[in-house]
Amino acid sequence: MEKNKITILSGHFGSGKTEIAINMALSERENYNKVAICDLDVINPYFRTRDAGGVFKQKGIELIAPKGKLSSADLPVVSGEIYRVIHDPSYRIIVDAGGDKDGATALGQYYNEWKDFGLKCCLC
Repeated sequence: MEKNKITILSGHFGSGKTEIAINMALSERENYNKVAICDLDVINPYFRTRDAGGVFKQKGIELIAPKGKLSSADLPVVSGEIYRVIHDPSYRIIVDAGGDKDGATALGQYYNEWKDFGLKCCLC
């Protein structure tokens, strides 16, 4: 199994984790064919990974985030598409997650899915 298939960035509002996540995804894409960035930051709807969707599409990076009307909702919504990329061994995954208890809950729901994969966590 590939080491560090999944990278989780977590931290408080304003720590720069979303910018780091975006740049990490762009960097990973230079070395890997399949890269996904998952917007799990359910804490603050104002600074979102999904706002860089145009750049991701242009660079061939898959954005995992709520779609349609839910994309701009001020609700703690997480896309189920994350399961697909977690279980596809060809993907490198960057996760942008909130740093408080709600962010931990959003991450914790996937524990059984990714506990056996290479995982690294960066606190911002």
